[in-house]
Amino acid sequence: MPVTRDLLWTVLAMSATACGPRSVQGSLSVLMDMRYQTVDIVLGSSDVTVRFVRPSNDQGQGEDLVLGVSSRELTMPLTSTTGSGVSWDLAEPLGSGQRGSLSRNVLNDPRQTFPDLDRGDLTFEQIPVAGSSATGHFSVTFVLGTEFGDGRTLYESFSGAVR
Repeated sequence: MPVTRDLLWTVLAMSATACGPRSVQGSLSVLMDMRYQTVDIVLGSSDVTVRFVRPSNDQGQGEDLVLGVSSRELTMPLTSTTGSGVSWDLAEPLGSGQRGSLSRNVLNDPRQTFPDLDRGDLTFEQIPVAGSSATGHFSVTFVLGTEFGDGRTLYESFSGAVR
């Protein structure tokens, strides 16, 4: 198949947009900068956190935690709930609050907490294992109210190294 100039420009345009900054999607991203550069997944003793991060300044020193999505009070080691992967209801009530929590730590941004979740899920396509990589997605809707972020949404697919 001969390569036409239009086809070449289309491929180049698609490549350029694929390499651009990524951003956590959703209606809350209209109110705050949710652009990130990398994703990593941290396994704790009873939790798993997906971290969307970027350098905190132009010199690449330090990092901003754009968004941390955690599922807590888990039984380790993780076992599959979907046949090959694992999924959690982040809005599930636990004795100490909800199963899921979201966090943020961005230089010069005072917002570090988020409203309670009305609904949400965190899914891994395969069980995350330290030293490997994992893929998945999350989505959340915050409770309705009058505080910053209430009633808004966030969602994103991810792939990252597990540590």
